[in-house]
Amino acid sequence: MKYLFADEAGNFDFSDKGSRYFIVTAISMPDFMPGVALLNLRHELAHEGAQLHDDGFHATEDKQAVRDRVFQLMPSLDFQIDAVILDKSKTHKRIADNEHYFYKLAWHLLFKHIASSCFPENQPGLVVAGSLGTKQKKIAFRKSIAEVVNQHTPADLIKTASWSAASHPCLQLADYCCWAIQRWKERDDDRSFVLIKPKISTCFEPFL
Repeated sequence: MKYLFADEAGNFDFSDKGSRYFIVTAISMPDFMPGVALLNLRHELAHEGAQLHDDGFHATEDKQAVRDRVFQLMPSLDFQIDAVILDKSKTHKRIADNEHYFYKLAWHLLFKHIASSCFPENQPGLVVAGSLGTKQKKIAFRKSIAEVVNQHTPADLIKTASWSAASHPCLQLADYCCWAIQRWKERDDDRSFVLIKPKISTCFEPFL
C-alpha cells in the first residue's frame, strides 16, 4: 500500500491582491508512520507546555518554536516530496477564469509527472487531499482529483479522498512542506525550504 497526502498554497485571486503562485505539494510514503511520529511530537510539546492549536499543526499559525520542532523531526521520517508551482501571472486568461479547471490542471501537471514513481504497477494506494472552500467547491475539487488520479493510474487500485487537515497528521505534514515552498517562492525566504530540500524529489514550474 502506498499513501499520498497533498496540500495547496495560494489562492484563486488573479488580481494584484492575490498570491503570485498556486502550489500543490504532495508527500508520498509507504505507510502513515510519519503521521504517528507527528502525533508523538504533539504529545511531547503538550507535555512541555507549548502553545498548540486545537486542530493540530498548521505552519502559518504555529509559533516559530513549534515550527522548528516539526522541521527538526522531518529528516527522520520516511516520505518524499513532489510539488508543482504555477505562476498565476503566466496563466492563460481562459484558464484563470475557471478556478475548477485551474485547480484540476494543477493536479494534472503534478500527478502525470509522479504517478508511475509514486504508484508502481499493481500496487494499491490512497490519495488524500486537504479539503478547501465551500461545500460546493469541496465536491467539485474532490471530483477533479479523482478524475486526474483515474486518468493516470488504475482506477481499481488507487482510491481518492478529501479530508480536513485537522483530521490527519499526514495532511498537516503536507501543509508544512507546502508552506515552506510557498515562503521560498512568494517571499524569497528559504529558511524552511532548505530544511525540507533533501526530501524533495521534484519541484517544478511548468509555466516558465
